[in-house]
Amino acid sequence: MNYVNFKGKKLTDNEMYFVEKIFIPAMGQNNLEYLHPQFELKEESGKFRLVDFVFIKGNKRFAIEIDSYPYHADTQISRTKFNDERRRQNFLTSKSYEILRYTCDQIYKDSAYCMQDVKERLFEQKSPVSKKSILMVSLAALI
Repeated sequence: MNYVNFKGKKLTDNEMYFVEKIFIPAMGQNNLEYLHPQFELKEESGKFRLVDFVFIKGNKRFAIEIDSYPYHADTQISRTKFNDERRRQNFLTSKSYEILRYTCDQIYKDSAYCMQDVKERLFEQKSPVSKKSILMVSLAALI
């Protein structure tokens, strides 16, 4: 496997392709400062979890994974690894990370979908206040 240096971290060719062909076209060069490759997060148990990328900007927290078929196909990994992958995903969501997963096939063969998804999800403005307002208006309509 070939590795490329990016921000002092070793990325696979697939991960670097994501940065150059998906992330930069979707988000622009200026948002690279918020993209952190090979990011380590520590569980309460002390175990470190490595995420391909995290994107942190303001209150937005995304874990971005690039999944290769041979490594992530459920028929190719052990039951222990399968269980650990699910535990890892639950850990990320418990830390308020929204998870974006793309397969290598998607980034290479359906890059338009990936770019659009990244753009929509990372640029999306989530506002709990507006959701609360919608709920209050809906409740008021019932009264």
